[in-house]
Amino acid sequence: MKRNIFLPKANSKKGFTIVEVVCAVCVLVIFTVAIITLLTTTHNSILKTSVADNNAAKVESVLDELVDYTVNNKIDNPDSYNWDGVFENSDIEAQYVKAVDPFDSTDLNIVQFKAAVTDSGGIKTDAVKFTATMYYTVGGNTEHITYSSIAYLNGLDWGGSDSEA
Repeated sequence: MKRNIFLPKANSKKGFTIVEVVCAVCVLVIFTVAIITLLTTTHNSILKTSVADNNAAKVESVLDELVDYTVNNKIDNPDSYNWDGVFENSDIEAQYVKAVDPFDSTDLNIVQFKAAVTDSGGIKTDAVKFTATMYYTVGGNTEHITYSSIAYLNGLDWGGSDSEA
């Protein structure tokens, strides 16, 4: 007589008890929840870093554009200059803020910048300091990134001798 392998004998002691099955399922659920939590946390961290990197690139490009524009046009009085024309042909939205005014944290995803003539011991120099910041939201939280850069109107003097060919 052939033995049916799918129907065990009635008095067989082989197999798992219900307690063992429940314990195994609980351990499996705990590991699954831990892995899902780890993946979610990692994803949120990557998203936050990616948004911050993209916004940092925007702020840096605004500063680069401002420094180039200032040096090329010899702007020595940034408070009285009309900065609206600098970004007319640009895809970056930038907004000038007077040096005495604070940055507006409610203006999200717009690069705000200030320009001021630097001084050394009360004496104005030939340098314009730009400070740019951008407020943005990630995961419901408002974050910001701020960078500064200096435009030297008469070139840099590193203490060496200048020679012209």
